Amino acid sequence: MQYDRKKKLSPIIIALDYPDPEQAICFSKKISPQQCQLKIGQELFIKSGKKGFKIFLDLKFYDIPNTVQKSVYAVEKLNIWMLSLHISGGKNMMLSARSALYPYKKNVPKIIGVTILTSMEIVELHRVGIYASSVLDHVTKLALLAKKYKLDGVVCSPWEAKTIRRLIGKNFIIVTPGIRPKTTQYHDQKRVMTPREAIRSGSDFLVIGRPITQSNTPYMMLKKILSDINS
Repeated sequence: MQYDRKKKLSPIIIALDYPDPEQAICFSKKISPQQCQLKIGQELFIKSGKKGFKIFLDLKFYDIPNTVQKSVYAVEKLNIWMLSLHISGGKNMMLSARSALYPYKKNVPKIIGVTILTSMEIVELHRVGIYASSVLDHVTKLALLAKKYKLDGVVCSPWEAKTIRRLIGKNFIIVTPGIRPKTTQYHDQKRVMTPREAIRSGSDFLVIGRPITQSNTPYMMLKKILSDINS
């Protein structure tokens, strides 16, 4: 783990992928802000509030630069911790997103760039017209663009984290979905690792959804994952 050591943030981000905001609110009462951060969409955030948790607002902005700039400016007023956009939106879109935060001096949200979904493999990339030699090659190129155009970090699978950390260094946030404790199913994720493996590969924050949210004892599951990471 490379980022925010001094702040001692938990490395866990729980994905609250509930269709009903009331379910998400009920779940959030079973865990502690000291254990994790939460990843949610805008509707859930507005309806539920922060509840003491740091919020990763995962809207994956992808539009013309002016529209993204206005969206990021508006989102900043929600006092969130981190937000996401697609790196493939290009140079001008990324720089416009960053410029939207220039007026703010304190508690500025982190901007994280999405590389490739962890459900995708090289065949899927080729099908959508991306003829990279490998998933790692394409993710690495996107991560370098994110760094060049002022983003704070990237979302990538844990399998790319080690290479990105080596190329870009410490002051760059790596958020990794595709995290599955050893005893859980992979579901629709393909490029996966255990929490402990991902942290040791260079990830800063791990996005974990169903293994925690569908657990009968989410607090204890979260506690066990944190214990495994620190062992």
